[in-house]
Amino acid sequence: MARRDAPQQLTKEEIAEVLAMEKFMASDLEWRDSPTNSNYVAATDTLVDGTGASIPGVFYELQVRRGRYVEDCRFEYGIFKIKGGRRHRLYQINIKPPSQRSHRGQDGAWWYGPHQHFGNRAERFDPQPAFGCDHEAWFREFLKRANISFGGKYQPPISEQLF
Repeated sequence: MARRDAPQQLTKEEIAEVLAMEKFMASDLEWRDSPTNSNYVAATDTLVDGTGASIPGVFYELQVRRGRYVEDCRFEYGIFKIKGGRRHRLYQINIKPPSQRSHRGQDGAWWYGPHQHFGNRAERFDPQPAFGCDHEAWFREFLKRANISFGGKYQPPISEQLF
């Protein structure tokens, strides 16, 4: 019997079911300062199904770290599900430049550059997408891999004039 206070994890089947279902981001991206970290801007909203109804407990969260230079890219795009009163990751792409550490593998070795998560399981991309720090290209790749259609207007998170 599971302990009452133990966090509930999503099963592989739950993750696969949500990733397989048709999902939509219906509104334009609205980037706001992250309330927990001023170095980030974030966009978040619920995902909807084909009828336009929100999918219970399922939402997306996009975060972009403000950098000094274009090549300082640090993006995290994910979809999450609320279960048992807690937020659980369904799928996420973490983007960092290939020269930066991004994840410690199960063998203890550091991974560099972009990778993806299915729940708590991390995987390297194979083959590795060659998008560099192109925010929109990574956003479109996230949509494709997470099976999300986007009907809104794409807005870059940070003005290109800053660089």
